[in-house]
Amino acid sequence: HHNAPDGTPGMVTRVRDQLGQRIWGVHRLDRVTSGILVMAKDSEMAGALTAAFAEGKVKKVYMGISAKRPTKKKQGWIQGGM
Repeated sequence: HHNAPDGTPGMVTRVRDQLGQRIWGVHRLDRVTSGILVMAKDSEMAGALTAAFAEGKVKKVYMGISAKRPTKKKQGWIQGGM
């Protein structure tokens, strides 16, 4: 996987090196907010996960932590930029 312009290894490369095995980068969730990476340890799982994302079969659930006490409403929608 690609390195940064300054030569710093990319995340998949860093995880591969730390685990000592090949890793497949599958998907980057919500790049503009969190940038969570989904990786697979084998090509079969990478293919299955890639297909699940492409077919819209992945459900995302978000949880938040707040320094302030929330309103009486325990769940709801956040609309707009984060």
